[in-house]
Amino acid sequence: MTGASTVTCQNGTWTEQPQCKGEGGKCGPPPDIENGDILSFQLKQYPQGATLKYKCASFYILKGPEQITCIEGQWTNPPVCLAACTTSEEDMDRNNIEMKWSGERKMYLKSGDFVEFDCKIGHVQDPASSPFRVQCVDGILEYPWCKPGKDCTVLETAMESNNIKLRQPRRRSYMYRSEEYILFTCKDSYHEVSNPEDFNAQCQDGVINYPRCENVTCEPPPEIAGGKVQGVKKPRYLPGETAHYQCWQGFQMTGASTVMCQNGTWTEQPQCKAFCTTSKEDMNRNNIELKWVVQRNLSITSRNFIEFDCKIGYVQDPASSPFRVQCMDGTLEYPRCKPGSKSPPLCHCLATALVHF
Repeated sequence: MTGASTVTCQNGTWTEQPQCKGEGGKCGPPPDIENGDILSFQLKQYPQGATLKYKCASFYILKGPEQITCIEGQWTNPPVCLAACTTSEEDMDRNNIEMKWSGERKMYLKSGDFVEFDCKIGHVQDPASSPFRVQCVDGILEYPWCKPGKDCTVLETAMESNNIKLRQPRRRSYMYRSEEYILFTCKDSYHEVSNPEDFNAQCQDGVINYPRCENVTCEPPPEIAGGKVQGVKKPRYLPGETAHYQCWQGFQMTGASTVMCQNGTWTEQPQCKAFCTTSKEDMNRNNIELKWVVQRNLSITSRNFIEFDCKIGYVQDPASSPFRVQCMDGTLEYPRCKPGSKSPPLCHCLATALVHF
């Protein structure tokens, strides 16, 4: 033995222990550990440099080196076996809690493992409680606790304003206990706008966060000037459904002919633009004629151009609009000419000269 053979308890700890060393550097039997043992048969003496391994009992965790060595007649420090934890049904009932992810009432945990608890139906977390995610520390679990919570009442007005209904319509009561789940769904012709998980609402100490649905179907597509919707209109259209437009004769379509129902509204409708038709009366009244064509009546599509010229014996009025005119949705802005000298075409002059001879 080296050191004092007597130790004293001071402030909760013992003074330094003596050491017992074997003769000739040999070691005696290895030290015992709680809830563990060596993996080989125990001898009375071990030579210098001998090693031994420890193993813990089931559900115990070995802390420290699993192997010890005989050095100069003394064993190196052995490991310790940390105790497992067992959840207690009595402790959970006393604290109004249950395991969060398991329906079991009893669970074994190794030291260092975590377990999560939740409040029982009708209870809420106590603000003074310890965390609900608990670590097993050498056989000890620090249980959180819950207090009685307020019940929730599902309100018809709240469901009506959010366009929802209970998924269990035959339930006798609209009363739910705290922590109890309330399953909602959308009313007919309505679609979810809240997150899907929000429809499994939970009563939280008297408070319900209602999910919301909206009517995302569309009314029949609107009529457009100069055109119509093809086929028979439906009373309502579901999201993604389409409708097709066509223009009346004498109109030209601009934009996509197909529209789609999206979030309760239709995508942009096309427009039907009227053709322009030159008027013999309007041209005579403005002393003009078509520049490049012989016919008196000509139809052109919207946004296309047509050119005019003065009749023989007339010249362009300085106050006139341009003689190159664009058709704008069935409307032509005619230019005008005033009386004045205008050289006739060459063929007309030659014809006149032949007559005088």
